Amino acid sequence: MTVLSTNVLVSRLYRGVYDPRATIAKAAVYCYPDETDAAAAWFEDVAGRPPEHLIIEGAPRGAAPANAVDIRHVRVRADFDVVVYGAHPRRKAVALALGGIRDVWFATDPAFKHLRDDRNYYKRYRRDLEALAGLLADKESVVTLASVIRHRVTGNHGYLRIATYPEYRHPKVKTEPGDWVIDGGAANGATSFQFAREAGRAGKVIAVEPDPFNFATITAKGLLTTSSMARVRAVHTALSDAPGTTRFRGGQGGSSRIAEDGGMSVKLTTIDQLAADHELNGRGLISLDVEGFEMAALQGGLETIRRLRPKLQVSIYHRKTDLFKIPLWLKEQLPDYRFFLGHHDAYHSETDLYACPA
Repeated sequence: MTVLSTNVLVSRLYRGVYDPRATIAKAAVYCYPDETDAAAAWFEDVAGRPPEHLIIEGAPRGAAPANAVDIRHVRVRADFDVVVYGAHPRRKAVALALGGIRDVWFATDPAFKHLRDDRNYYKRYRRDLEALAGLLADKESVVTLASVIRHRVTGNHGYLRIATYPEYRHPKVKTEPGDWVIDGGAANGATSFQFAREAGRAGKVIAVEPDPFNFATITAKGLLTTSSMARVRAVHTALSDAPGTTRFRGGQGGSSRIAEDGGMSVKLTTIDQLAADHELNGRGLISLDVEGFEMAALQGGLETIRRLRPKLQVSIYHRKTDLFKIPLWLKEQLPDYRFFLGHHDAYHSETDLYACPA
């Protein structure tokens, strides 16, 4: 049995719907400040007792309830169930994972859009998936890969192992002061301005965004850039393996994408052309979340990647085979790079490959 198949078999559920009959542990209910009364009442109704603790995200209005505790109080206790209550359950599950708590229950079924399970996914792509596991540089990445596979086989989002570090801030693959950054698929610019803060005034951030609505948001935000941040240069185009034009479906926020039936036409450029236009040199980072066109964008930047050897952050969840095709292709092109895998949502989106020169 291979290392990957063993990890897939032992992958466990991290999240599910709370059932007080199935546990005798103490409970800590995680909620927003304006949800505290409702959260306490809900728990007492279903469990027949008040929750031992409330974990309140942010500062409560007025005096905090007597049973309110900091997340650190619960993180070190094995005898507590953490229950997510109220609005934005995905966001709250991620916040808890970043605080060191992956095992949580939802007060009610969050009714995530069902990703149709593919019971033969591992069997069908086993050779490529095991090759991917073999190139990953640490155990955490392999365990995360196994959790993604288990989720795809079962369709149960609870198997997904959420990283304990924020998306795009892998401990070994993140923006550093003085870096140049290409942010492909910048959407509303939130990631671009995060990169700008991290790169500092000596850095440079190129926010690449084809959707005109998103682009307008980025340029408006650019007026708020502070002197301690890298300058954000917004480029109104899509990334591909060659320049040209394409049809585009816009007005969908972060989900706007290249599509044959799109209602608008947008320009295409390459990472290599951007590097030439902006005279990129030295240490840098390329981050790509371009709704399934990551491979084409990488192919259009291969000369720059080989020449400047930047760190890479690449979404690999949009297409079923991106999970292994993109990393295995990059390994062929960049044999001395190290590769890591992270997942950043309680949902099936936000699985990212992180890569850096050895």
